[in-house]
Amino acid sequence: LNKLWEIEENPREKILSQEELDCEEHFLKNTTRDKSGRYIVKLPFKKGEEKLGESFPMALKIFHHLENKLNHNATLAGILKEFIDMYRAHPALWQIKNKQLYNNRNLKNRGYSELVNIRKKLDPEANQKMVKSKIQSLRGSFRKELKKV
Repeated sequence: LNKLWEIEENPREKILSQEELDCEEHFLKNTTRDKSGRYIVKLPFKKGEEKLGESFPMALKIFHHLENKLNHNATLAGILKEFIDMYRAHPALWQIKNKQLYNNRNLKNRGYSELVNIRKKLDPEANQKMVKSKIQSLRGSFRKELKKV
């Protein structure tokens, strides 16, 4: 009966993959506590470079599709331009190096409010969360293109 019980039990030691072993080792080597008791952990990065493949043709296709869409819809193009211009007119939303301006919640809320009003021209249900998401999307696209230059 004891042998049957031992056979049915799960193994006591978990067998870890090499990646899991590397992760454990990294944790043990790079985890400390500061004076306040908070843990400080250095983030692990995978070794080696993984290539994503040829994304240029797909990116070019998406660009041409968007360009064509904006050329055929002057209203959409105008609203997008108005949105970007309004965003640029409110440096409290984007001027990170100016901490006094960037940390001013009243100025930020005023800017977001004006951007929500513009977004409502396309979507009456628009809110601040949607606007922030759109801004993050535009920022991400801009940063990707900037890296290519």
